[in-house]
Amino acid sequence: MKSNNPIPNSLQCMLLFWAVISACSQPRSKPPFIEEFIRTDSIVILKKLVNNRQIEIVNISDSLLLFSQENTKTDTILEYFYLYAFNDTMDLNADSYKDLVIYNHPNMHGQCMPVVFLSNKGGKLCYRPDLSLMNIQYDTISKHILSFYVGGVYTRNTKDCYTWEGDSLRFHRGASFELLSPMGETLMEFYEGNDTIPYKTLKNCCEELWDTAVFKGLPDVSFYTEIQ
Repeated sequence: MKSNNPIPNSLQCMLLFWAVISACSQPRSKPPFIEEFIRTDSIVILKKLVNNRQIEIVNISDSLLLFSQENTKTDTILEYFYLYAFNDTMDLNADSYKDLVIYNHPNMHGQCMPVVFLSNKGGKLCYRPDLSLMNIQYDTISKHILSFYVGGVYTRNTKDCYTWEGDSLRFHRGASFELLSPMGETLMEFYEGNDTIPYKTLKNCCEELWDTAVFKGLPDVSFYTEIQ
């Protein structure tokens, strides 16, 4: 007796097999990338678009940072760090690409130590441990990198200025200020270049001089603790 099915059973099975394989291999659309800043008891996650690249940082508190971006492998950065805040609007090397600065929790004096990811000319971010300068800023007028530290009453306060030489920073000049005693004795020192010995030392000077040393005042440290 002739079969009413013109397609042999073996061919039917083969066609069904290829249909299943084809369905499984069809590209699936990725879920939309959502910027977010998530905190739990032990993990902080930051997802951002920087230079139109998808960036994700996972911070296992006081242990390490996992940094990943589109089409690159994940970098593991060992840091005793708590991802408190971030800034993705600074262009530290004035190359027209935004850099990513993430901040540890401010210390008791409100000072912030950053971890910096500097963008290259293609917009790709790279971890730069040499740029972990306290309260790092870029001065668009002088085109210098600024760093400062303000501590307690008898702490050595500093103001430092760096210049770019190619892809590296070079110390340009700096100053320090200390209150030495309750009687108001002070010490201010000025530094230049690679010389660790101050080229000028002033004792019992007025605080107004400190305000204008190296750069005037102290720039604001701008950061975000949530997605805008």
